[in-house]
Amino acid sequence: RNLVESGAIRIEDGRYVGDPDSIAANLPEGVREVVGRRLDRLSDEANALLSVGSAMPGGFSLDICASVAGFDVDRALDLLDEALAAAVLAERTDASGPYEFNHALIRQSLYGELSTPRRVRMHQRIGEAIEARYADRIEAHLTELAYHFFQAAPGGETERAGAYARRAGERAMDAAAGDEAGRHCDMALRVIDLDAQTP
Repeated sequence: RNLVESGAIRIEDGRYVGDPDSIAANLPEGVREVVGRRLDRLSDEANALLSVGSAMPGGFSLDICASVAGFDVDRALDLLDEALAAAVLAERTDASGPYEFNHALIRQSLYGELSTPRRVRMHQRIGEAIEARYADRIEAHLTELAYHFFQAAPGGETERAGAYARRAGERAMDAAAGDEAGRHCDMALRVIDLDAQTP
């Protein structure tokens, strides 16, 4: 209710919709404190890994998260086990097997702690890690790439942001996913505007 009243989220077709940055910025201080206390019980390394995961809405995979955070896979597994034991994370049961935060407020609190330049850089590194990991099947990851490079665009990634948004939009149109195509087209237009404003 507080987030709706503050304008951080809105209700569309019976669903709550909002920008993660806006949600994180408008969390009540008491909620932040509770979430912060839970995260403080984890090691610094676990929190560093989870910060990377917080920049990937919808869940994250071990290999991408470990690569961006700078941990080898075995160490990252230990850190994720620590977060699982603390009930901060859950493992998905679908075929892709990514991890997800037990509650959106945990992810939003972690993401909200990142400065804007750090967020921009992190999204760039995540996008680059996805490009490297899935180079042979990039089409299946266009939505993720469009999102991360769009978030990285203020740091100069306008060319890749625009290209991936356009490709993701075309792919969505081919799949008759009009709403998704519209979101990607909007991203592409916003990147063009951002590029035009850059000296």
